[in-house]
Amino acid sequence: MRPYGGFVHAIAQDASGKIWLGMDNQGILIYDKETGECRQVLASGTRERSLPHNTIYSLLADSKGVMWIGTYKKGIACYAESMYKFALLPIGDITNIAETPSGEWLLGTNDNGLIVWNPRQHTQKNFNSDNGNFESDAIVSILVARDGKVWSVLSGEDWSVSTEAGLPFTGKPIPPMDWPMIVSGICRKMRMDASG
Repeated sequence: MRPYGGFVHAIAQDASGKIWLGMDNQGILIYDKETGECRQVLASGTRERSLPHNTIYSLLADSKGVMWIGTYKKGIACYAESMYKFALLPIGDITNIAETPSGEWLLGTNDNGLIVWNPRQHTQKNFNSDNGNFESDAIVSILVARDGKVWSVLSGEDWSVSTEAGLPFTGKPIPPMDWPMIVSGICRKMRMDASG
């Protein structure tokens, strides 16, 4: 693999086993483990339906083989081999993408809180500081737990969790001091281990 410099914001594996790296101002690197080849995909203002921006904050491969791409200031893009091009949903500065068991997408933004997007109906609902759901509109990380609860990390050291399984949020986020452990520092991503 040719050495590429830069900051990696996201990593995901597609249905064919290729590794996608979402880069800071360098687009996407797609590494084929079988051939050792690495291809760089960059935004192009002259090509219709190209990658919309070269800063990629998040990647998520769904069960249908579509790669969802959260971009800086240009919304969410998706790519599948059958489409041959990137499609774009221009809904903000997308920092994180997660899927709920019901098939809704949770889109963390850098400036508009959490967007719950229904891809079948093409509808969205916002949860942010304007409607009292979050203290900050910058969502750093999202995790949908096995029990359906939605955990989110806000800008700085604020954390929240939906008070019941699923959405919508039914109450104020849990303050950090109510957690069973003390969390300090800055969190960039959350993952669930095998034990839950």
